[in-house]
Parts: sequence; structure tokens; C-alpha cells
Amino acid sequence: MTAEKITDVLKFYSLLKRPLTLPELRRALSENDEVSFLPMFEKLDGLVRSGAVFRSQGFYSAEPFDVSARKFQDILADKKWKVFLRRSRFFSLVPFVDFVLAGGSMCMGNVGSRSDFDVVIFVRRGRIFTVRFFAALVFGLFGYRRKRIMTHDEAADKICLNHFVTAASFGAGKNGNIYQRQLFGNLVPLCGSPDILRKFLGKERLNDLRFRPFGRFSPKNAVEAALSGTIGDWLEGALKKIQIWRIENSLKKEKTGYGPRFKYTDEELEFHPDNKIEAKLNGRHR
Repeated sequence: MTAEKITDVLKFYSLLKRPLTLPELRRALSENDEVSFLPMFEKLDGLVRSGAVFRSQGFYSAEPFDVSARKFQDILADKKWKVFLRRSRFFSLVPFVDFVLAGGSMCMGNVGSRSDFDVVIFVRRGRIFTVRFFAALVFGLFGYRRKRIMTHDEAADKICLNHFVTAASFGAGKNGNIYQRQLFGNLVPLCGSPDILRKFLGKERLNDLRFRPFGRFSPKNAVEAALSGTIGDWLEGALKKIQIWRIENSLKKEKTGYGPRFKYTDEELEFHPDNKIEAKLNGRHR
């Protein structure tokens, strides 16, 4: 760990308008190896004295900041988490979902009043289009699904079903740019199978109090049993054709921003029309 690494991390979080506490900074720096507290603090203290880093009331940033804004962010996040956790329980109705993670601003901490709820949905291989169909059905039925046509105000507190992964595609972000690495490192387990989650994220993530395991007799189990064979294969194929047709027709009309990411394969479905944070990293944010 170097002083340059510390400033790089703090500059990134400055883009998110989120100064960090010492424990938060230590965790952000510990991407691959555990960071010792004392050497980190000594380097950080030197950066503060040199003016490269700003400190106030136990928070650190690469830019001047308002402590009250960070505290308000935390209060707002606490309120939103209560809503998010209640609504995420409905994933227990979606067949072939192994676990669900909270992503986006909810896991990074840079929430706003209009923030929606990004999720990463880990699904059984060979059933990704089936999962997307049932997830849209369930969350649409309860009015919790964010739709593409919604404005930011309408989308607040809605579940954004924009990222589905399988075992073959999960974890690609941990070797990406700083945004992708920090996002992967901060993903919050919401619900799912403890055994499968432990296999892909490690046992430490299971200690998060926000995580709720699916019950042994989860309602989705009956649907999984009915759709695990030939009928399920046929349904997956039919849903794949329909969804890809709709996706490709939508993309012809879609207005995208910087660095859009659209994937629709048997291993990953991802729909991010505008990556504002990555645009800021590259100095191209409009």
C-alpha cells in the first residue's frame, strides 16, 4: 500500500461525493490483501499535512467536502435499506435464483433521494431468460420493478432488474477498473442459498445482517421442480427468442450515454445505457 494508492481511492470516492471514515478507507484499500491500520494511518496523516487529502470530523476525501452532506447520505441510506430489504424478499418467489446482491449506490453508499435499487441476480445456468421473465412478472405485479420509461422521481426505490449472471460470468468486475473493483468488493448479499453464496463470495459475506437465506420450502422450489427438465428447456428457448427480439428492437430506439454496456447471452444479461461514474473516471462526463 502506497500513498498514491490511498489518494487514488479517495479521488474515486470523491467522484461519488462520499468522504470515507478510516475503516471504510481500509476496506476500500484491501482489494487483494489485508491493509495494516498503522502504516495506512501514518501515510494518510502525511497526505493530510501536505494538503493532498482533506480531513474533517473523522472523514477523509481528496477534495474539500461538507460533513453534513455525508451524514445526511447515511441517514437517507438507512431509510432506503429498510424499504430495499422488504422488497428484496420477493426474490423467494422467483425460480432458479441462487442468490441476490445489492449493487449500485446502495452498496457504494452514494445514495440520493431518487436512487433506485440495483441488484445482481445469480441464476442457475440454462435458465437465465426464465429468471428474467419471472423476476419482471413478480416485481411488476407488486409495483416494485423499475421500468425503462420511468423518470428518476418515479424510479426511486424501485428494483432495477438490469444484471443477471451465472457461475460462468460472475466476478468479472473484480479485475476491472477501480469502479468495477470497488463495486464488486462492496456488493451486499440480500437473500439466497448460503452454501452457494459462500462458494462464490466467501463466508465473510454471510455475516452481513442484511442477508436472509431462502427457506427450505421456498415457494419457488415447486416451480423449479416443474421446469427443471424438458419443459423448462423449451420454455427457456422460447423466452430467449422473445426477449432477444424485444431487446434488439428496443436498442434501435434507445438513447445511450457514455460507455453503454448491453449483454444478452446465456451466461449474462446486463443493461446499463449510461455509465456516468466510468465517464467521470475518464474525464468525459457531460
